[in-house]
Amino acid sequence: MSNLSVIFNPKVKSESNYRRMQRFFENYMMDYLQISKLVISSLPHVNFILTLDRTNWQFGKKDINILLLALVYKNISIPLCWELLNKRGNSSFEERKEIVSRGLAILGKGRIKCLVADREFGSGKFFRYLKKSRNKFTYKNKKDIHNNEI
Repeated sequence: MSNLSVIFNPKVKSESNYRRMQRFFENYMMDYLQISKLVISSLPHVNFILTLDRTNWQFGKKDINILLLALVYKNISIPLCWELLNKRGNSSFEERKEIVSRGLAILGKGRIKCLVADREFGSGKFFRYLKKSRNKFTYKNKKDIHNNEI
């Protein structure tokens, strides 16, 4: 933003431009649903592989824990929806169900080829939910990979 503040409005000090941009982003609420739909509308009408993943790291003393659902297009994962988990460690069934439900609402069931997830998401309750949603899923177990075709 500092580079942009120099050219944003040349009649005003760059510090003022910078503060103006900061205030804009502090108060701006992005509609991720609309952004996701816009991105998807620019892609060909194909069935997508979805990936469910979680990442956890520390920034200073703050734990950052993100649950992410992405679609794969030409070997690139494009974030579709995500949730900042307010805790350390694995996600709950409810959190996984919510993120997958949001992804289904964005894409529609007819556009999902398969959901791929690591073994950390491998609970019976979650598998029953996926089966009920009539979507294919693949998950990596400790020793091998399991597929479920419905």
